[in-house]
Amino acid sequence: MKIGFKLDGKPLDLRPIPPSVIQVKLFLDKQKADDLFSTSELCKKTRVAERTLRQNDESLIGYSLRVGVNRYWGNPKAISELQRQVADEG
Repeated sequence: MKIGFKLDGKPLDLRPIPPSVIQVKLFLDKQKADDLFSTSELCKKTRVAERTLRQNDESLIGYSLRVGVNRYWGNPKAISELQRQVADEG
């Protein structure tokens, strides 16, 4: 039986977060709450490959939302608001 360890109240993840993921988070955290980016635009602005974003989607939870066939990226406030608006329309 595995024990679900916690570190500082959060689940312990022994996999290191790649520097490119940290770079994306820092970039998005600096953006305004009404700024959203397409995947291609985010990759251009951060110089991070789309494959890197897909491979590290668990580390980027809260920074993107798929609406239909499109994925939008933003800081957590922007994504929360987008999620709220999508829910209100649906």
